Amino acid sequence: MKNKSIINLVLAACFIFLAGSCEDTDKLPVKFDELEVSGLPFIQIISSEGDAAIDLFNPAGSIFSREYQVVSLEDGSDVQRVELYVSFTENTVPAGTPIAPTPEVLYQSFDSGVFDTGGQFPTFSVTYNGQEVLDLLGLTQGDLEGTDAFNFRWSIIADSGTFTDVSANFDNQSADHTITANVVCLLDPALFTGDYTLTTTATGIFGTVLFSQGTVTIESTGSTTRAFTTGIYPDLGDFGTMTFNFELVCDQVLVPGDQATGVGCGASTTLGPPSGGDNGTFDFTDESTFTINVTDDEAGICGGPFTVRMTFTKV
Repeated sequence: MKNKSIINLVLAACFIFLAGSCEDTDKLPVKFDELEVSGLPFIQIISSEGDAAIDLFNPAGSIFSREYQVVSLEDGSDVQRVELYVSFTENTVPAGTPIAPTPEVLYQSFDSGVFDTGGQFPTFSVTYNGQEVLDLLGLTQGDLEGTDAFNFRWSIIADSGTFTDVSANFDNQSADHTITANVVCLLDPALFTGDYTLTTTATGIFGTVLFSQGTVTIESTGSTTRAFTTGIYPDLGDFGTMTFNFELVCDQVLVPGDQATGVGCGASTTLGPPSGGDNGTFDFTDESTFTINVTDDEAGICGGPFTVRMTFTKV
């Protein structure tokens, strides 16, 4: 009986609320159809072509474009000019002298005279070119690392002032005033493939070599991924072969974890990345040699883990 009373009270409250809402519809404090749009001029991306990224191996081929529309209270007619600035952020400092943060410099500028005014808002297109940006900032390809970034910022010059820090206005539309183009590392799949001589410089379990010494044939399994098949723990017996996978990322040779060898002490040992980021290295301009560092016996079932170091020399 008590529960029934509670339900009745809730239903009554809901009825009162709904009735009140219907009676007061014409008393709302805000008349939405009379609201006026207000806000600062801004630009917005309306179409894109290409990823916003700079390929470490091919800055000149790193080209992407964006089409923008210019939005303001005056439908963009009060915007005199838009300016695009760029700066460089070095997120990974290589060995040697760090690169000082680059000052922001003007990359491109578009006067209102070049805007396409055939629609509600003026539009314009811009092409971003990696090599142009490097030259403008006084950088070279060798200055780049895989985690670095180029920062682009738009400035809108209008009759009412200059605007950059505009995030959202005009019916909650978003402003697109900044773009970050990260440095990425695409690689020709044909590089670092073919026959290489494998030489071990630091051994694995029981002080023995991880792989058979001598010639291995490296195959491309993707833009940056490679693999080879060879004998496993040859000094300990005839255990057949395994396929070993690795990845070439900018100047680092990365080893995926949990690669089972099929051989072990009660269970299979696995191979994985070296501890502390102690990765092997390569030079994308010279495929004659590179190194791989790998953890042998990741789980320590055969007395490990051990860091195995190998050098590969093009045959």
